Amino acid sequence: MLRYLMVGAMGLACGPKTVVEGYQLRVIWDVNPHSEATILWTVESKENYTSLLVSKDDLFESVIEIDQINIFFEQYNNSKLFQVNENPSVAYTRLENLEPGTEYYLKILGAQKESEVFYFRTAPTDGIKKILIGGDSRSDRPNRITINQTIKEYRANNPEVIAFSHGGDYIDDGSDWRQWSHWLNDWSHTTLNGQILPIIPTRGNHEIDEILFNQVFGKPGDETNYYLTQIGILDLFTLNSEISVLGDQYTWLQNSLEEASKVEGRFRVVNYHRPAKPAVKQPASTKYWIPLFEKFDVRVALESDGHVYKRTAPIFGDSFNEDNGVIYLGEGGLGVKQRSPKNHRWFLQGGGMSFPMDHFIAAEIGDDYLHFSSMDKNGEIFDEFTISPR
Repeated sequence: MLRYLMVGAMGLACGPKTVVEGYQLRVIWDVNPHSEATILWTVESKENYTSLLVSKDDLFESVIEIDQINIFFEQYNNSKLFQVNENPSVAYTRLENLEPGTEYYLKILGAQKESEVFYFRTAPTDGIKKILIGGDSRSDRPNRITINQTIKEYRANNPEVIAFSHGGDYIDDGSDWRQWSHWLNDWSHTTLNGQILPIIPTRGNHEIDEILFNQVFGKPGDETNYYLTQIGILDLFTLNSEISVLGDQYTWLQNSLEEASKVEGRFRVVNYHRPAKPAVKQPASTKYWIPLFEKFDVRVALESDGHVYKRTAPIFGDSFNEDNGVIYLGEGGLGVKQRSPKNHRWFLQGGGMSFPMDHFIAAEIGDDYLHFSSMDKNGEIFDEFTISPR
């Protein structure tokens, strides 16, 4: 049984000290959120040694060192850094064999100081759980911070929130580390009394530097950035619209959906960036996934990129179908300036809707249902619906 873990890294890159809130400590989930997590933080000082202390004891009074390994570290991939004489690195480690529904406390130890205590909770195997959802947090930083603070307030009143599934387009220029640094600092506003909200990352079209994206988020899905996360009755398929939607990814999606469909009582939801049923732009190449969604009973497709709020009625075979259809939901509102939707499109009719609205979504995972609540940047619910078995 894992109780305490200390890991260390040597020889990290040097550079001038800059403001990094909470060491930009983040927790990433991908395929095994009940028992695994990737922990990452930024090293931007002249310290030549750093370590991470992990414990189920929040006071760290009797730490037992059971394993010590070198943390992986890399200099962030960005030629623009040298224009301002910066040279930060990412330090990261993968924790495995964790216990479900358990709090793990984190502390970064440096040569001169140590961080405050943070913690995260692994995904529980029972009880009601909530995952927050949203995309497009780029462009308007003050608005992004406001929404992050609202997310923190929502967490304070909803302790069942366990993670955030981000739909991509975190910043304007995904090749600029300085913008990522601002985003990570802003993300700290979601931290509640030291509890870090794990991220389930999706790659968007503004994440043009896949190396830097993977350094920020710890190579989710083993660098392909498509993977299956299972929590309770939810099968969440995170897809990558920035590579070919056919070929290997299509084959993986087809096989994974087919296997998942063999297990009764589970709900299949997909999350990707470029919309197949867009309220603003033209349909993306993700439209080629739609036959798979319909064949294997995907219930909800989470989309971003459009900068509006959208919810379609259930769609199957280019028509509305309450019995077999897929609901297309979201389209991006975590801070980005909103656009005007093209409401004349057929899939926004028949009970569908779309309008400019900053938003994030809470997906409540029950024993036999999913409930989606869409909230504005003040945390007020403006749309909600429930998915039941069929």
